[in-house]
Amino acid sequence: MGKIKRILFAGIILLLLHIGVGCSLLTSDSLFFREEIDRTTDTWSSSFDSIEERLVFLGEYLFMFSEVLDAEYHIVFYDNSGGMIPGPSDWDIRVALHIALEDIPLWTEGMQRLAPGQIDVGLWKELKSERFTWQESELVEYWKRPNSKVVLVVFPESGIVLKMATTTRMINWPELIFETG
Repeated sequence: MGKIKRILFAGIILLLLHIGVGCSLLTSDSLFFREEIDRTTDTWSSSFDSIEERLVFLGEYLFMFSEVLDAEYHIVFYDNSGGMIPGPSDWDIRVALHIALEDIPLWTEGMQRLAPGQIDVGLWKELKSERFTWQESELVEYWKRPNSKVVLVVFPESGIVLKMATTTRMINWPELIFETG
C-alpha cells in the first residue's frame, strides 16, 4: 500500500508543477511558459509625433479596411492572453478616421444601418482637435456590426468615420432597424 501512496503523491506533485502551482521552481525558459509580448496599453494618438507613427500603432489594434489618411484615437487594451490562466482580452477603442470618400463602403460592408441619431457622437468628442474635426451638421450615417459592440458614425461628405469597438463599455446599444442591401 505504501508504494501506491508514493506513486499517487508523485503524480499529484507532477500535476501541480504542470499546471503552474509550482511555477517558482520553473525557469522562464521552461516548456511550461510561453514568452509573449504584452499588448496592454492606454494610448492616445496625440502621444505620437507623426501621422505615420500614429497609423502604424493603430494598425496593431484595428484592422484597416482601406488606406487611412489620418486618425485620432484612444486605445485602451487589456491583454489577458498571458499568465497562469489566459483568457480573452478586453478593449475600448475609439477612433476618428479620415479616409477617401470612395473607401467608405469598405468600412460599412457587413454592417447594418441604424436610424438617424442612434449613436451619440459625443463618445468621440475627446478626439476632436484643430487638426482633426467633423461637423455634426453634416449628413451623418449610423452603422452597427451585427452581434458585436462595433459601431460607426460616417460623415460621407468629408470622409470622416468615427468607429468604436469595445468589450468594456456598458452602453445601451441601438437596435437594428433595417437591413442594407
